[in-house]
Amino acid sequence: MFSRILALTSFFVLGCAGVVQLEELGLQFESDWQGVATFPTILVVGYAYDPEKRSAFEQEMVLALRARGITAVASGGWLPDLRLVTETVLSNFLQASPDAAVLLVRALSVTQEQSRVVQDGAMRALFVDDALDWDVSTGAQLESSLYVHGRDAFVWREWTQLVTRNAIGSKALRAFANHLLQSMIRDGVANRL
Repeated sequence: MFSRILALTSFFVLGCAGVVQLEELGLQFESDWQGVATFPTILVVGYAYDPEKRSAFEQEMVLALRARGITAVASGGWLPDLRLVTETVLSNFLQASPDAAVLLVRALSVTQEQSRVVQDGAMRALFVDDALDWDVSTGAQLESSLYVHGRDAFVWREWTQLVTRNAIGSKALRAFANHLLQSMIRDGVANRL
């Protein structure tokens, strides 16, 4: 398997909730994979313990793929209970059809950092509620893997660091889905689907 680590890149997307920062941490690509003969249907699986975030990410990724002309469906409608998402189920899905693919995205870790900034340098500012601001940022290390019919292992995988102010919401999930699609285009994966 051909593996390469890219220079760390990041970009920022501005939104109402603040800034979303995405940084690519690494990439693996199966260099001998030439693509699929027919147009596949990609099952997008967001492996997240929060059902709302799972559904929101899957929908954003499906929309991004469809905008590129790639047929995609969210796994939440087919496998609403995350406990049903197993290696056997996904393998059976891939083996059932030569035009099947699975894009599996999972969070490896999620962190939240809170810090307090004092607006006024005086000691009395510590005891006045409106003089204090809390900075909250949430981060996640995400792993995205593409599996296709006839292969036992992934053909493409990327690791990404996501950091956003406050909680990870729809703007951050949309930014991540768009980042993931751009990575697939850049690496030639989208053209092989």
